[in-house]
Amino acid sequence: MKKALPYLGAALSALAFAWSAPVKAQDAFKDVPQDHWAYAAVAELQQKGILLGYPPEGLFKGRRYMTRYEFAVALQRALSKIGGKGVDGARGADGAPGATGATGADGAQGPKGDPGVTPEELAQIRRLANEFKNELAGIGANIGQINSRLDALAKSVADLKSAFDRAPKFGVAANIGTRGDYSRFPFVDRGGAGNFGLKGVSSIDVIHDIHLLVSAKAGKDASFTGDLAFTNYLSYRGNTLSQGAFALNPLLGAAAVSETVMPLQAQLDIPVDGFGENAMLTVGRYKQHGSALTYRRPDLDPYFNIAQYDDGNYIQDGIKLNTKLGSIKTSLFVGSFATVADNKGNAINAPFVGAGAIGAGANNLGGFKPVGINALGAGNAASQVAGINLGLPFFNFAELGVTANIFGTGLASAGNANNPFNTVTVYGANLHFKPIGKLHINAEVAKSVTSSGLDGDGQSNDDNNAYALHVGYGTGPLSIHAGYNDIDPRYGAPGAWMTLGNWYNPTNVRGPYLNLGYKASENLAFHVGGNYLEGARNRPGYLTMSDRVNQVKAGLEYKISSRLTTSLDYEGVMYVLDGASRGLLGTPVPIEQYLTLGAGLQLNHSAKLKVGYQMINWQNVGGGFTGSNSGINGLGAGGGSTSNATVLTTSINVKF
Repeated sequence: MKKALPYLGAALSALAFAWSAPVKAQDAFKDVPQDHWAYAAVAELQQKGILLGYPPEGLFKGRRYMTRYEFAVALQRALSKIGGKGVDGARGADGAPGATGATGADGAQGPKGDPGVTPEELAQIRRLANEFKNELAGIGANIGQINSRLDALAKSVADLKSAFDRAPKFGVAANIGTRGDYSRFPFVDRGGAGNFGLKGVSSIDVIHDIHLLVSAKAGKDASFTGDLAFTNYLSYRGNTLSQGAFALNPLLGAAAVSETVMPLQAQLDIPVDGFGENAMLTVGRYKQHGSALTYRRPDLDPYFNIAQYDDGNYIQDGIKLNTKLGSIKTSLFVGSFATVADNKGNAINAPFVGAGAIGAGANNLGGFKPVGINALGAGNAASQVAGINLGLPFFNFAELGVTANIFGTGLASAGNANNPFNTVTVYGANLHFKPIGKLHINAEVAKSVTSSGLDGDGQSNDDNNAYALHVGYGTGPLSIHAGYNDIDPRYGAPGAWMTLGNWYNPTNVRGPYLNLGYKASENLAFHVGGNYLEGARNRPGYLTMSDRVNQVKAGLEYKISSRLTTSLDYEGVMYVLDGASRGLLGTPVPIEQYLTLGAGLQLNHSAKLKVGYQMINWQNVGGGFTGSNSGINGLGAGGGSTSNATVLTTSINVKF
């Protein structure tokens, strides 16, 4: 092959490995315009002495093809400039002395610089040297010395990569936000938080949540992951992540949002030999979650999006082992929630387990909504957990997951008429089918069993089951998600299976759901859907089987530019109640409605600004909303009451 590459192509190829050549100031080639896209690359190659130009004018002649001999000459010049020894084996020149300090003597000679080359680039250099070995030998290059120096360079690159991998890596995730509420009367927001002013509500909260993140190698194979939080967000949330957000109301003289410093994660991952395949032992403060029905923390704050709290994980102190025994994926863990506490001793994410007695709370519509596990006063807060999760192939078309989690409250159950249990065991099984084209299917079943120690608690276990079927399909711009949920009245597990307005994880409901998404263009997308539910069983104080709960959700997202996105979302929940349920509220159709306008601006690759404005409307919820909390918390009297409120939020999320 007489001609290998165009001259310009050879120049840019040589640039990939001309990393350590000193730069000599001189004029660039006269026949390369300064506005040419390759000007800087060609000039650097010339200044490093790799390209000398054609005599007698020393021109670049970029349109001329390069012969193999000419390319070999340029390649030899570049190889001779690799740090260390020259081609002739002589010691390279000493580095320049360090810069003179303000008042001190000359600095010592700096250390040898790093190679500045990736393993892939080094492999390319080797291929070039091998391809042109005959031409290099013909111009006097020592191929053996070149290969030795490339071997030394490869070792330096490997050592540098190893040192970099072992060095601690730090990051910061910062979230700063404001929230302003306004209403003429007390109201309950989309997250279930009560804002109870005696006459009128107007309040502003300012939150910050900053995380110092670190990951590092520990020993030969172990690794450490840490997250230290500096935050007043937990105080804003009422010192818990397991209930709805609590906007502080200064009209009631509530204490100011206070600062918390605490580690959210401090886990050591240690590989274990001889105990299955890819066994990993985790100790310390780690994150854990399971399936939606059995063990997953819901996002109870719809106003601020903070990744460290919205990932579905519970935080626990303890130990876990992940391994694969044959074809069975196995996970065993033991953890404590009580020790994951803020500086005031509040266990920030203790999950609620078991179904408590019927009662009223800020999450309830005038006492109508049954307590459920994430409403105020629900069940008992777990203080510790032990669990096992198994995943095994189900023939060749699905994976079967089996789980059993035991939650202990650490409380005596004797004499507690509302919650006569202190232990809850949650059993679950889920079947994930392999995708059939664009069709995805997942089925899940679970059961919660309450007990007092090793004994039963006198309660029946025939109405504490949960079933869920989910089907997803996508084709072109259209996506479809449908399914069916059936949740018994006494099912009480710390999961995240459904939200109806501000009612999280509703119980005693069953029925289908459907969600449709359509992407009209690269900039415009729509979605619409909802749930059509009825009471799962007839239980006094709960929904009856003749009650209906209809949820409608719709929205659109419009991308104004690559950095600016806007959205509009609506959710309405209507409770069509029969006579028995209606007596709790004195009105036939309570309605919750939320209309939310949002905008997101990507400030740069690591920072995003979000703005949200939500209008809240509650109708026919009973109790009055006339300067008394009884209309929200208690059963109240005098149906037909209506509440309107607005919530304005801004937030900046930064990660680097």
